[in-house]
Amino acid sequence: MSGVWKNKDGVGQYTKVMHETIDVKRFDILGWAGAGNEVFVKIFVEATVKATGKTFKTDMLHNWTVNDAGLFCRFVEYCDTDAVVKAHQAG
Repeated sequence: MSGVWKNKDGVGQYTKVMHETIDVKRFDILGWAGAGNEVFVKIFVEATVKATGKTFKTDMLHNWTVNDAGLFCRFVEYCDTDAVVKAHQAG
């Protein structure tokens, strides 16, 4: 699910890949904060990788940027990539 996704089509592609790849069991918003045009959301995610049947659990930080029109124009997700990669590996 890693990659660079651009514009509205990219959002749709990311969402499609995510739903095809993992089954989200938990998506808990733990808190959020804002500073200037940035919004930060702390999340706990538990999901199962459909191809392997393995589950990963990780805290995530979503960083949203809002433009002058009040629209989201950038999104970056930070997480424990090691846990996610291991869940995607066969065996």
